[in-house]
Amino acid sequence: KALVERAIELRTELENATTDVSGLFAKI
Repeated sequence: KALVERAIELRTELENATTDVSGLFAKI
């Protein structure tokens, strides 16, 4: 269970990072 939760957290962080990068490029 811990591994699954960890994987979900990592996936969420990746999605957030991707969104942030997309937002930065959109501002340029």
